[in-house]
Amino acid sequence: MYANPISPPEMNLLNLENSWKLLCDKVFGPKHGHPPELEEIGKEIDYQVETWRLIQLWIAEGFIRRPTSDKSLEEVAKDYLEDLISRNLIIVRKSTA
Repeated sequence: MYANPISPPEMNLLNLENSWKLLCDKVFGPKHGHPPELEEIGKEIDYQVETWRLIQLWIAEGFIRRPTSDKSLEEVAKDYLEDLISRNLIIVRKSTA
C-alpha cells in the first residue's frame, strides 16, 4: 500500500564493515559475537564470481549429488543457487538472463 512502484528506493552495496556485520548477524545471530579466529577468512567472503564457475566448483568438490529425478547436476546446482539467492545469502550483481 505504501510502496511506490514508479520510483523504487535505490539501494547501495554495503561497505566492508557493514557487510561483515551482516554476515556475522546471519551466521551467528545478532546477539552473539563471532569467533575472532574466523574474522580474517570471513572478511574475504562476498566477492564477485560468475555463476557458471561457482556451479562447476560445487560439482567438482562433490557438493552437488545426482538427484533421483532426470535433472542434470548443473540444473540441481542452479536450483541450489536460486535458493541461496532467495534467502539473500548470495546477491546477484548482474544477470544475463
